[in-house]
Amino acid sequence: MFGFLADVRNYSGVPPISGPRGLPKDASRALRRLHRCWDPEIGEDADSASRHSTSWLSLHELTNFDYDQDVEDRRVNGQKLDGIWYGASTCAPGKGRMTTYRALLGNAFFEDLRMLRAADAERIIFWFSD
Repeated sequence: MFGFLADVRNYSGVPPISGPRGLPKDASRALRRLHRCWDPEIGEDADSASRHSTSWLSLHELTNFDYDQDVEDRRVNGQKLDGIWYGASTCAPGKGRMTTYRALLGNAFFEDLRMLRAADAERIIFWFSD
């Protein structure tokens, strides 16, 4: 849901907080192991072509970001094949709709952020799989 804040699958074309940063240098051994063997049921390893864009965002960045700023959401449905429409398309600048980051993220994001703050989390670390 929040990947576009780190410029991952940013079909909305909005300015991110940060581009992908990789695993933090001080990531725990357990997290590094999890990253290497993300889905042990299917045997995916760290070299899997389907794993990409490992990154992290600090709670400081997430709590101090201006979510109420206006932004153009350029995510649209696009036709990929005859009769097949796909929601992960980006229209040209000026052709999207104006909104805010807050509206794009929705209430659940901010509830998660409140829980992370209450747990004294320092950052979130994430990666994606196709």
